Amino acid sequence: PRDVDSPGNPPEPYKGVRVDDAPTPPKKPREPNPPEKPAGLSGSGAKDGDWVQANIDAVGKKKKDVSKMTDADIDGLDVTRKQKQDMKDLRAKKQKDQQNIKTQKKKYGPDADVKNLEKDIVKYDKQSFDMQNKSQLNVVGKQRKMKADFDADMAVYNRKKTKFDANAKKYDLEMDNYKFKKEKYDATQNYKVEVEGYNKKKADFDSYSQKKTEFDSYSQKKSDFDSYQNKKGDFDNYQKQNADVDTYKQQKTDFDNYNSGKQKYDSDVDKFNNDYSKYDADMNAYNQKQKKYDGDYDSWQADQNVAKTKNADYKAANQKYDADMDMYKKDNAQFTKDKKQFELERGNYNRKQKQFDGDMADYNAKKTEFDNYGKQKAEFDDYSKQKTDFDDYTAKKKGYGWIFPKKQGLSLGVGEFVKGPKRPKQSFRDFIGNEPKLAGLGIPAPLGHLIPIGFRTCVSKWTDLGRTISAWACHVGGGCGRSR
Repeated sequence: PRDVDSPGNPPEPYKGVRVDDAPTPPKKPREPNPPEKPAGLSGSGAKDGDWVQANIDAVGKKKKDVSKMTDADIDGLDVTRKQKQDMKDLRAKKQKDQQNIKTQKKKYGPDADVKNLEKDIVKYDKQSFDMQNKSQLNVVGKQRKMKADFDADMAVYNRKKTKFDANAKKYDLEMDNYKFKKEKYDATQNYKVEVEGYNKKKADFDSYSQKKTEFDSYSQKKSDFDSYQNKKGDFDNYQKQNADVDTYKQQKTDFDNYNSGKQKYDSDVDKFNNDYSKYDADMNAYNQKQKKYDGDYDSWQADQNVAKTKNADYKAANQKYDADMDMYKKDNAQFTKDKKQFELERGNYNRKQKQFDGDMADYNAKKTEFDNYGKQKAEFDDYSKQKTDFDDYTAKKKGYGWIFPKKQGLSLGVGEFVKGPKRPKQSFRDFIGNEPKLAGLGIPAPLGHLIPIGFRTCVSKWTDLGRTISAWACHVGGGCGRSR
């Protein structure tokens, strides 16, 4: 056994305060986090009166011209998406009216009639200013709400902070008590470890002493056994030598018997060699006959294999033909059935197509007739309106007026058979003022002149009444021409 040192004297008894159970550290209170101030919050000390003044300042703030505002300016307003789109529509309308004013003044001079357009621009400005006011008031309202929410969060934080401070003081006291207990507990544990170490060393030493006694006894017994083994070895060698002498004698007798048997064996071998020479000659003759037979058999076997191969190929081809024929008959029957179904469906389709073509032709004819009727009715209604206006005007003014459409405008004019050079201008203004479809259009000042009237008379060949019409008349404003 391995040598073990003596454990020495046991440790002295523990005289301090014993704490056998490990103390539990107190739970540290969690410090509350202060609320984060919103990035857009301003006026942290503002009161209710200050917010009223902020609203007044927002309303009085200078507003931007909507026609000069960019998409970024409009998108930055604090309004709904629909209101932002309305602002963009106002911008487009104002820019369009401004362009129309420039065009009218460029075409007709500074005295062009653009009052309606200017009124619309003023209306657009008012609507855009109201929208900007609403946005600025919304910003102030959000600032006020952010301030109220922040103040509420701060009040909650202050209450939690006061409670935390009280718990922190209580935690410090509990921590001091825990440290004291922990110190005593560690001392107790160290003493226990020291005692356990001594006990272990003592147990190891006692075990070593017992094993040492057993080892000494074993060493004596092993010495006696080794002496016995040596003596037994000498006796075994003597026994082996006697056995070797007996073995030699037996081998000598066996060798003598072997020499006698060998002579008889040599005689038998010579006889066997003679018999084998004869057998070898007969075997060579047999091998030649067998070789010829093998050649003939191989030729016959090759012919049989060729015949079998041809027969197997024929059977396989015949079976494939029968299978293909069955498949063909099955497919042909299905094809005939599908063909009859197709012919039936094609007949139904042709009948339906023919009926549809007939219905479509009737529909197109009726639609053409209806479109012609609508066009004729519109022309008739327009003619009736113009005729009514013309009759009313002719009855009142002893003359006529006209409105002719052209590619890029209208031809407007009046004609009267009365005295006085200023009368036609007033009649022209009355004529266009009584026509609602001309409202809002930019109509330039009229140009006109006297209509020369000759003294020749003629009978019209276009009527059955034979009325007389004075020659050489000119349409004022619409173009000149001769009429009879």
